Amino acid sequence: MFSSCTNNHNTVKSVSLGKEDSLKVNLIGEWGGNENTAIMVFEKDSMYFTNRKQHYSYKIDSTDIIIKLEIHEYKMKNVSIIKDTFQFYSADLPTIPIKSYRVKKKS
Repeated sequence: MFSSCTNNHNTVKSVSLGKEDSLKVNLIGEWGGNENTAIMVFEKDSMYFTNRKQHYSYKIDSTDIIIKLEIHEYKMKNVSIIKDTFQFYSADLPTIPIKSYRVKKKS
């Protein structure tokens, strides 16, 4: 939930995000393994893998993310983001969760 304040009044307006919008807000950023090195980066309208120089469009369908690769679509199923952990399942390994961690910016 986000809150915003209007300039003309001292009222607070609450806006609830849908499940897909909430997932997208939490998804944006750099994700990697235990080394704190980005493997994939999600932006507002596209994503890319750091070992490739091409951006791919993606869409969120309920709790799934569908990435449109050159030849086929890759589906990350049952995606969840809890704190700094991104977890999903793939069609290749439907019973084993795949985890990625938010890359922390060094200060």
